[in-house]
Amino acid sequence: MKNTSSPPKAIILAAAAGTRMRPLSKFLPKPLIPIVGKPMIVHSINFLERVGVKEICITLEPNMGPMIQKSLENGYEGLCKLHFVYQKERNGLGFAILKCKDLIGNSNFIVSFHEFHPSINQLDKNIFTKGNLLVVRKSGQLGDLLGKANVKIKTDGTVERIAEIFDEKKLMTDYHLTGILVFTPEIFQALEIYKNRRDLYIKGEFSICDSIQHLIDTGTNIRWIECGGFYKNANSLQELDEVLKFLYHNGGCGDNV
Repeated sequence: MKNTSSPPKAIILAAAAGTRMRPLSKFLPKPLIPIVGKPMIVHSINFLERVGVKEICITLEPNMGPMIQKSLENGYEGLCKLHFVYQKERNGLGFAILKCKDLIGNSNFIVSFHEFHPSINQLDKNIFTKGNLLVVRKSGQLGDLLGKANVKIKTDGTVERIAEIFDEKKLMTDYHLTGILVFTPEIFQALEIYKNRRDLYIKGEFSICDSIQHLIDTGTNIRWIECGGFYKNANSLQELDEVLKFLYHNGGCGDNV
C-alpha cells in the first residue's frame, strides 16, 4: 500500500546567533520574537504539526538557546515531541543537521530554517511524503538570490544543480531555496563525506549544498516544488520590519515558517 503519511520527524535549525537582529536579539533570541501573537519558532512547529510531523529536533546555540528550550518546555502544548540539541560552534548547517542524526535515525525528515513564508501553508501536505524535496521560489530580486542557495531546476520535476552564489554573473537561475527541505537518511552519508572538506566551506561554515549536489551527481533524484508569495529570512531588523509591514497591510496571516 502506498504510504501517504508525512515524514514523522523534522529538524528546526535555530542555532544562529541572531547578531543582525540586535539590539532586539540581545535579550530575546530571534526564534522567540513574536509574530501574530506567537514566537516565530512556534509558527514553524505548527506548520510541521499540520503536515504530520510527530517528533522535532531543534538545534540551538549555547548562549540564548536555553531560553528557547525553557520557553517551549513551559509553553508549548502541541502534539509534537520536542528534542533539543546544542551546536556549540557556529560551523554551519551541515554540522547542525549531523547533530540530529541519532534522533532522526532511519526516518525521512523535514528540515525547517524557520523563515517567514506564509504561502508554504497552501502546499498539499502529501508532497512531503517521499523525501528528497526542495521548496524553491522564483525571484527577480538580487537580494533574494545572492548569498543564498541558487537552484537550477529541470522540467521533469527534479533539481539539476544547487550552489550558494555570491557573484551576480555566476547566477545559474532565478530560483532560490526557501526554508523547507525534505530528505531521506542518505543525506547523512553525503554530509559525512563533505564535513571535512574545509576548502568548500563558505565563510568558514559547512554548507549543505555540496552534499545535496553529491546526491544529485550520484543518481539520487531531488524533487522540487515552487512556492511563491512573500518571503523573508527575517534575519535582520530591516527584514523583520518588512514582515510586520506585510502583516499590517494584509490583516495578519495564519501560521507561517
